[in-house]
Amino acid sequence: MADFENTDIKWRFAIDKGGTFTDVIGLSGGGEIVVEKVLSESDDYEDSGIEGIRRILGLNDDSVLPEDKIRWIRMGTTVATNALLERKGAKTGLLITKGFRDILEIGTQDRPDIFALAIKKPELIYKKVEEVGERIDASGAVIEEMDLDSVSSALDSFKKSGIDSVAIVFLFSWKNSEHEKIVREMVLKAGFENVSTSHATMPLVKIVDRGRTTLVDAYLAPVIRDYTDKILKWIGNIPLYFMSSSGSLLSQSGLTGKDAILSGPAGGVLGTAAIAEMTGDNEVIGFDMGGTSTDVCRFAGDFERILDAETAGVKFTSPMLEIQTVASGGGSILGFDGRKLVVGPESAGASPGPACYSMGGPATITDANLVLGRIQAKYFPSVFGTDLKSPLDIEASKNRFLEIAKQIENSQGIKMTVEELAHGYVRIANETMCRPIKELSVARGHDPRTHFLVTFGGAGAQHACGIAKSLRIKNIKVPPYASLLSAYGILLSKHRRTKVETLLMELTEDSLKEISNRAAEITIELEKNLKEETKSGEEISQYSRLINLDVRVKGSDTALTVPFSESSDNLAKQFNEKYLKEYGFHPQGDVLEIVNIMVDVSEKDSGIETPIFSSSNPKGDTAKMLEYVSVWFRANASTETPVYDRSELIDGSVINGPALIVEPHSTIVVDPGSDAV
Repeated sequence: MADFENTDIKWRFAIDKGGTFTDVIGLSGGGEIVVEKVLSESDDYEDSGIEGIRRILGLNDDSVLPEDKIRWIRMGTTVATNALLERKGAKTGLLITKGFRDILEIGTQDRPDIFALAIKKPELIYKKVEEVGERIDASGAVIEEMDLDSVSSALDSFKKSGIDSVAIVFLFSWKNSEHEKIVREMVLKAGFENVSTSHATMPLVKIVDRGRTTLVDAYLAPVIRDYTDKILKWIGNIPLYFMSSSGSLLSQSGLTGKDAILSGPAGGVLGTAAIAEMTGDNEVIGFDMGGTSTDVCRFAGDFERILDAETAGVKFTSPMLEIQTVASGGGSILGFDGRKLVVGPESAGASPGPACYSMGGPATITDANLVLGRIQAKYFPSVFGTDLKSPLDIEASKNRFLEIAKQIENSQGIKMTVEELAHGYVRIANETMCRPIKELSVARGHDPRTHFLVTFGGAGAQHACGIAKSLRIKNIKVPPYASLLSAYGILLSKHRRTKVETLLMELTEDSLKEISNRAAEITIELEKNLKEETKSGEEISQYSRLINLDVRVKGSDTALTVPFSESSDNLAKQFNEKYLKEYGFHPQGDVLEIVNIMVDVSEKDSGIETPIFSSSNPKGDTAKMLEYVSVWFRANASTETPVYDRSELIDGSVINGPALIVEPHSTIVVDPGSDAV
């Protein structure tokens, strides 16, 4: 608990609300960091993030947070992601140009699995679709005036069907938004609680991508609003910012459904970048293994961004930090399907959680690590059980593995020990988590062996050596506060705004001059938005600007993103080099086309300095060992392994593996033959 009695302290808080745990970092006015890890779901409190702040400040009641003690709160949340996963968004109706009612259901007709004989169409997230008589052509000219009666009839139909939120998607509205604006006003006057228009949500060419994104926004907007309203009830007038999927901080009024889908993991990307910049590493892979999933990113001096994304089977388009996710985390449920061992994709979550939480949960990866001795219960906080005061229960974990072993014996006639089972599950999980790392590195022409592996998340350090061994990565970095690094990234994040706009212009010197002028106009617009949204909490004095262009060979469909250049020759060279690296051959075609412009404006400095790498321990040659414990690094034998307390380590000391390095919220597992500095 911090010194709350000091009335001069002005706290800043960063919160990462995950599927299992919520991480809270508090930074006092004096630069002191205080951390808290809270179960994301509990009957003992209404919101885990607010509960974490209360614990840091030593508040024992349910009163509103003190405005005079807190400068701002920043939050990354899984609310939008969970709503998509569980299909618990708003009842959404789609208004679309007459003749195109099925276009979003038909989509691009791409097959998620080209070898599958039975294709299962993705579930639609809209409940009802109605057509509107109107038509605008590709140049933006109106060729069929609005049929207002068809709009009124459609809205009456929506009312009868219980529709709450409306998505408006008209053909070529990115070029001329007049009709969408007219219908939007009619929808609001009809009393619908939310309306999303495609020209405002994502003004890009391709009606399928634009329409999908507008639907996602309409589907999630009421969910986001309900959540932010609940948070505002506890914080009063304290400035509140949410992390967006693009790495931007948005006020609660500026947060939209499509922006919040990878809210928490985006903080992990920013944390990875912060570590890389602090240590001077040129190429790093961020490996974030939490309780529910594992998120992977790559940073090489600049953020890697994407426009097209898919979450929970729903495709959409939005500027996002590139993050590969796999459903393998500490809470991934372990099972046997009659033929093989299975890890995930289901998770035990926070409730009931893994078996070792003593709430009747199933066997999970966390249980496997506990049984193998890679987690030592005595060094973990006693925050489990129905009373939230019990330690991890290894006997409950062993009992779950005995149940699985019995299933295997009955089905296959093979006898396996608890340790053999647990070791097998850990190996499967490691191979599963290597997959997204390969997709971000090897599949993109990058050699993972030249990268540092920045490991974080509550479970990341337990698996880092196994992951690095499989990928032949030689250097691993586990920063302090590794189990809370996503929250740390949110704490350090800069205020940022990004806008994407379709251009469809051939690459020439004249078109680049026109694009430069348009980029200047967008920059002024984004700076104005930043000033407006931050005036109550933080003032931004200096901005940095980044311009990227989506470029393709004219006549093709796929574009690559390259930095803006005022020279057409230089820009073409960048495109050709990236094309060769991405696809392995030179592009076919002489004429290049600029599809989209993306302008990114951010503050130059976050203004926050934190002592994440500071140490009060003197330099020396030895490290203090706590004890020896038995750890199973192999399936058939245990190894007596030394345990070290990270807070007691001496700067520069070398620890030879095998070893366990414990800290309050995670354990670093150093495999035999590895060294930790």
